[in-house]
Amino acid sequence: DKYRSIDWVKKIDSPTLILLAELDFVVPVEHSERLIEHFLEQLITVKTFKGLGHNNISLLPDYFLELRKFLITE
Repeated sequence: DKYRSIDWVKKIDSPTLILLAELDFVVPVEHSERLIEHFLEQLITVKTFKGLGHNNISLLPDYFLELRKFLITE
């Protein structure tokens, strides 16, 4: 694994938002799901956007609504 993100997850102690694109072929959902398994459950919020890919996820208005909601509550 080139970036070894999983090694850093254990050090995260802040609320974390992960936004997934169902059709992401750059960072496949399966890779993100493996990473998510290593977060403390109370620290992570995950939202999956169906029918979108890596480069068009931010075109959906709900993407920014989820970001805003997370930033306001956390």
